[in-house]
Amino acid sequence: MKEEDNINLGTIFKGFDKFFGVVSSMLENQEDERNIEGALNFSENKDMVGKYNLKIGLGVDKAREMNNRFDLINERLEKIDVGSKQKKNIEPTTEIFDQEDKAVIVMELPGVEENDIHFETEGNLLTVTAQSKGFHYSKTIAFQFELCKEKIESRLNNSLYTLTVQKVKN
Repeated sequence: MKEEDNINLGTIFKGFDKFFGVVSSMLENQEDERNIEGALNFSENKDMVGKYNLKIGLGVDKAREMNNRFDLINERLEKIDVGSKQKKNIEPTTEIFDQEDKAVIVMELPGVEENDIHFETEGNLLTVTAQSKGFHYSKTIAFQFELCKEKIESRLNNSLYTLTVQKVKN
């Protein structure tokens, strides 16, 4: 393999970072889709150029469909588990997008109403708890930075709970 045939991993990781930044921004702004256009330079001499157009969709329809399925599953589990008064403990599926000045945390909380979700911070720890019919969701996340308690935004959209937490500037 010639040296010029090697893949530049730094470029790939920058691309992933930009992609996750776009997805994070879409979640913050409640966008269902976004188009991205740009140019590609294939050589240092810039004698060969290309263009790209990328459409990113977050699949809101699929999220609604999944939420409806979770509601059906919850209803069926409640019928089966009639004798038990104890709620089932679940750790929610979570994605964390670490950005320069903030972190965006996205959790799947099917069957939960926004007023049933609570979070608290202490230093670099974030704990989220939520209640739904028959379920108790709980997750504690330890960050490598301190969280700014005064600058936290949250919202629930189609069973996806998004927290945007600002980092404390040192």
